[in-house]
Amino acid sequence: MHIMLNGSDWRLMGHWPYTPLMGRSMETGGELMGATEWIDATVPGSVQADLMRAGIIEDPYYADNSLRCEWVEHRWWRYQKRFAAPEGVRMERVTLEFMGVDYAAHFFFNGHRLGWHEGMFDPVRFDVAALLQPENRLDVVLESVPAENSQIGYTSESRTQKARFGYKWDFGTRLVNLGLWEDVRLNCTGPYRLDDVFLRSDVDDAGRGLVRVSGRVDGLMGRSDAVLSLTLEGADALLTAELKPDSRDGRFEHEFVVENPQLWQVNGMGGQHLYQMKMNVRDEKGVSDEWNGKIGIRRLRYRQNEGAPLDSLPYTIEINGSPVYLKGVNMTPLDHMYGTLRREDYERALFQAKNMGVNLIRIWGGGLTEKREFYELCDELGVLVWQEFIQSSSGLDNIPSKISSFLKLLETAARAALSTRRNYTCHAVWSGGNELMNAQGAPASTGDENLAMLANLCREYDPDKLFLPTSASGPNCWLRLDVPGVSYDIHGNWQYEGVPAHYERYNRSDCLLHSEFGCQGLSSVESLCTFLPPEHLRPVSMRDDLLWRHHGEWWDTYDRDAALFGPLNDLPRWTLLSQFVQAEAIRYILESNRRRKYRNSGSFVWQLNEPWPNAACTSLLEYNGTAKMAAYWVKKAYAPAALSARYDTLIFPAGAPMKLRLFLHNSLAAGEFTARVELFDLRGRSLASAGQTVVMEGNAVREVFALEAALPEVEQEIVLARLTVRGGDGSEVFRSHVILSQRTETPFAGLNNPPETAVRAALKDGALEIVNDGPAAALFVHPVSMDRRRPLLLEDSHLILLPGEAQRVAVSAAGELPPMRLRSLNAPETDVR
Repeated sequence: MHIMLNGSDWRLMGHWPYTPLMGRSMETGGELMGATEWIDATVPGSVQADLMRAGIIEDPYYADNSLRCEWVEHRWWRYQKRFAAPEGVRMERVTLEFMGVDYAAHFFFNGHRLGWHEGMFDPVRFDVAALLQPENRLDVVLESVPAENSQIGYTSESRTQKARFGYKWDFGTRLVNLGLWEDVRLNCTGPYRLDDVFLRSDVDDAGRGLVRVSGRVDGLMGRSDAVLSLTLEGADALLTAELKPDSRDGRFEHEFVVENPQLWQVNGMGGQHLYQMKMNVRDEKGVSDEWNGKIGIRRLRYRQNEGAPLDSLPYTIEINGSPVYLKGVNMTPLDHMYGTLRREDYERALFQAKNMGVNLIRIWGGGLTEKREFYELCDELGVLVWQEFIQSSSGLDNIPSKISSFLKLLETAARAALSTRRNYTCHAVWSGGNELMNAQGAPASTGDENLAMLANLCREYDPDKLFLPTSASGPNCWLRLDVPGVSYDIHGNWQYEGVPAHYERYNRSDCLLHSEFGCQGLSSVESLCTFLPPEHLRPVSMRDDLLWRHHGEWWDTYDRDAALFGPLNDLPRWTLLSQFVQAEAIRYILESNRRRKYRNSGSFVWQLNEPWPNAACTSLLEYNGTAKMAAYWVKKAYAPAALSARYDTLIFPAGAPMKLRLFLHNSLAAGEFTARVELFDLRGRSLASAGQTVVMEGNAVREVFALEAALPEVEQEIVLARLTVRGGDGSEVFRSHVILSQRTETPFAGLNNPPETAVRAALKDGALEIVNDGPAAALFVHPVSMDRRRPLLLEDSHLILLPGEAQRVAVSAAGELPPMRLRSLNAPETDVR
């Protein structure tokens, strides 16, 4: 039984290095007092979060306060907790377990030194049965943070298994976390313990579900009185088994066969039924130990892409016999102070991802092996997980480290990750790390000693899963347009590349998998107000404002946006225009890749989230969880039934011929669809249209028709293209807009001063009824939560509504809906009634 020692009843004190180990001065015999007084602390948690609550440091996320918090990482920190011995449980064996210690620490229990440990990602365990008393004191002394590469450095010199992003990355500041970041608990059992539990599921050729469970009973020592009971329970099954573990080594294995199982499917392709697995081991006194978990029944396979080179890896994932086009995002840690994260924080991000249609999340190698709550939620939501081991590129060199002490730490952390994360149904791919390369700059392979070790560990612990040596993988890290057929799994780019370069580039892409790319956009005005002082709330380049630079650095959008829109004088308008560019850039890449479905196996946007508030970033979600415009355009690009337009430029001068090639995307079953594209000016005047009704095969994409026209000159030189898809019953299943321009210079200047209109919204039955009452198209209409702690989860947002149009949008939030206001690019702000 696990007795949790978590909570807010811990204490914390800062020290100068080594003083808590010595205790008293050698010269005077006096107590070596702390660098701080005792303060209240929470576990799991973060030293910085406790210091902020105590008023010792200011909020590091506001302005440039993080610069004044860097002293924290250079102190030692002593955690202390007092607790009574548990009652009413078996205690023949008692182990003190720390599931995540950040980073190196000394452990003391009731005055006895237990030992020292280094590493964030492997549990620390001590046998304390002989030391346990009715009243107990636990002390953990964390050393100051180790030296490690930030984003710029030498990967070959990596020496730690610590989340590197905290040392400074393009999407965060330098805020190097310290703390007990995962659970602390006592494991109290009888003489036998369950260990190394491994759950695997499959579906046989007859459609029966197979659930295989194996593991080891620890503590037998030649005894034969242990009895193991297993139960698999679901809505359609209650299966039990009783067996004896091998008396020599305690190993056991059993397979349950489930007739007509309810299969686990990925998001967008079905439900996510999970079966409950329970097991316990007993002796003559009763239950000695127990283990509970969940598993979905699914058949997981991999295959090469259609037309792929013979030496390419199998990037296409099959679930239950059907290929899955991967609609992915990359995820960084949700917070610099990741020990403070709770289930509701993961829910906030993952519900947004599910809402976007995401079916895979890549956990990036510069961050974390995520907390268990993350994987549990991915199981429940049908989101596959690509898990990288904790290694990442560093710019000056990207060669995997071969330092012997590092390889030992990496092996230990990898074994810990493999033995636990393999049991989650969502888990699908292991990767050696992020952008690891050889000396020539090509993606590293399993010929590298470091990656060969990880590949062997994956074969030992999780042989059914795909192991990729690194991401990107194959002959090249980046897209090669000059040499066809050599872009396998690629990364980049992370910018809008302009007109026509952006469109020409991705129309020509032949990559097999696009596992990282993105584009930056500003955060909303509401977010900027929470971390920038009022005097900095103005349009400005990061060259000219250090606070903006501190909250974005690489991702300045000022010059880019001025070239596209003209002078940037209004901050609220600029934030929307900047977010539009981000959305446009990402949308076109996603659609271009999806038009090559299964020649290309998927796309992963960089990035879902940010771990601290940025003025500009490549994230789809702002720090508090509010979705940017790009999140909703990603949702449209990932929609089960969608229509996309292919073009080499979005600039079509008045009178010149234009051509849009329209592609119908279908992730659903075969059926009849009517696809249509219509062109309008900003006053809603129809300019041209085309459409086609087709019987579309399932899980496929096809070019269905083209629109060719020569358009008259229109107001503001802006053309709106509305794309819709209706199902066989006539109901609309998809709607999106593409914004085209007639200007060759500052092509979107018309959006910087569009004609004014009027919009209103009313809340009814959990949905917003949004209406454009004005004489012009309403651009980027969206509701805004007036409580920044409760971001909105919206069915659709940043709408384009022609004059007289209305749209109903489902809306929810954590708890009751907060007060909302309706905003847009070109209509007065109004309250949602």
